[in-house]
Amino acid sequence: MVEIVAGRGYAPIDGFPAIVFHYPPVFHLATFTLAAMGLDPLYSGRIVSLVSTAGSAFFVGDLARRIMPQGPALFSRIATIAGSIMFVLFEAVYRWAPQMRVDAIACFFAIAGLWCVTQCDRRKGLIYVASVCFVLSAFSKQVSVVAAAASFVTLLLLRPQQATRAISTTLLLGALVLAALVWQTHGGIIYHLFLYNINRFEMARILPNLRDGTRLDIPLFLICGSGYLKMAAESWRDRRLKTEPKLTRTAILFFVPIATLSLVTTGKFGSSSSYYIQWIAGLAVCGAFAVASILQSASSQLSLGSPIRAICWALIPLLLALSMVGHPNRWLLKSINARRGEDAELVQILGPVKGDIISDEMVILMRMHRQIVWEPAIFAELARAGRWDERIVIARIRDHRVGAVLSDGDRGSTWFDERYNPAVADAIDEALPRKIRVGSRVVHLPAAAATSTIETPISAAPRR
Repeated sequence: MVEIVAGRGYAPIDGFPAIVFHYPPVFHLATFTLAAMGLDPLYSGRIVSLVSTAGSAFFVGDLARRIMPQGPALFSRIATIAGSIMFVLFEAVYRWAPQMRVDAIACFFAIAGLWCVTQCDRRKGLIYVASVCFVLSAFSKQVSVVAAAASFVTLLLLRPQQATRAISTTLLLGALVLAALVWQTHGGIIYHLFLYNINRFEMARILPNLRDGTRLDIPLFLICGSGYLKMAAESWRDRRLKTEPKLTRTAILFFVPIATLSLVTTGKFGSSSSYYIQWIAGLAVCGAFAVASILQSASSQLSLGSPIRAICWALIPLLLALSMVGHPNRWLLKSINARRGEDAELVQILGPVKGDIISDEMVILMRMHRQIVWEPAIFAELARAGRWDERIVIARIRDHRVGAVLSDGDRGSTWFDERYNPAVADAIDEALPRKIRVGSRVVHLPAAAATSTIETPISAAPRR
């Protein structure tokens, strides 16, 4: 954010410091807008993510309401509430919502655009608002095109004239914004977003990543899957009866499989469960539809004089809620409290360090008012691809211009080996042989007592 606003973003990386700007600037500019009001910049970024998550939850709830069939308003309201709550109960959502990431704001604009498309029958002008949202989403995260794709397919099938306006407006706006950014950065943004921002790809990573990122969400996936199948069955029935397809329902039916196919991007190194957030938004709409339909069935059974059947139907969403309650709270409290104590120790260790500090953890350096000079992960990928000469950083480490390295794990661990190529790791071991482990992180320092073993953590300052 600081570099982009100062006009130094997307600069050449042939010197040092060397920073790759992974994403377009929408998130950074939104964060700067809050920071310019006097808020802490790091808190500003977290606020943008939290507010974006809340906005996505609102649109998910309203989409769920709009796919409910005609009937008592109570069940439409239940769908609204269930959709919003279900969205934030997924691990990928509550885990990433309070973090400074582009994914939340990209999801917000994508789902807002989808929502606008589903409303375009009543308000024709919303098709242009949808185009603006899709462009903002893509310029938050350049691969955020799932909602736009689903919307355009839906419109091409059901509203061809509006599809032409939506697609042409989106492409024109996107081209204008890209041209402005290319001019502003002297072409640098193209290099950073597409040529420098590379990662190795392995299909074998997709399923293990999916299992690890969704293992707590099995009940939610079951209910969402049943909701999608019920929606598909009802849409097929309407088609056979030659009933006009519903715009919102059709959009969601396209959105979920397209978003599922987009999960192939999680096969790249450096991906995380934050890639699931838009996919989850579509699933949550289906899940809310299932919950409201189940309760509607329970109500029907009760009115028919079958209280036992009604109770059985009603128990399904109740058991779902009981199985998920507490997950977000436990995770957030555990992770935040653990990190706070570890960060205090790391600040005490790194405070006296002279020279540059290379770190996987950027927040600590910014809190210490240290300059970010190099990001290990992306430059490891660039060096492997032959697009960056890592001798630049190796020379700085061996010349002791780097005073410390803060890494996730040590040699032999997946996190370390993905971020530090062997030649860089050798230079770290040679110039910074002293190691202090704090939680899962390791501080590499110059030799003090001629030791190369991993020491126990030093005591942190008194904690509250």
